[in-house]
Amino acid sequence: MKKIGLLLTTLWAMSGTAQNAGQVQVLQSPEIENLLNAHIHHNASNPAIAGYRIRIYRNNEASSRQKSEEVLTKFQGIYPTVRAYRSYDNPYFKVAVGDFRTKDEALYFLNEIKSLFPKSFIIQENINFPQLYTSTQNAAGDSEDGL
Repeated sequence: MKKIGLLLTTLWAMSGTAQNAGQVQVLQSPEIENLLNAHIHHNASNPAIAGYRIRIYRNNEASSRQKSEEVLTKFQGIYPTVRAYRSYDNPYFKVAVGDFRTKDEALYFLNEIKSLFPKSFIIQENINFPQLYTSTQNAAGDSEDGL
């Protein structure tokens, strides 16, 4: 008997929602809407997320500005599709590379470049959104069909 009552209740509830199928009404206070809009605006003006990069150079010697430019140029010549960033944080000139979402991705790339940049290490930083590829493109930007 309980099963029949539960079945009838379920059918009755479903018949009432079938009439409003495809319609959603959101009731919220204006404060919530303002906070949501502020969050959307903040994300649009600061397109960065927490992630990892690899520091391939960091020095504060007299020639470190020129050396950081050389390291950046060398890296970009070898890996033209990987983003590289040169910065100055008094008193250090720094070069960091990559925009990795996970530490595993950064570690994989670190192992690849460790022979060329032996003092490199992983750092946690806000990163730019990594590039997204279509199903017909690979990481180098080439299409899989050779076009």
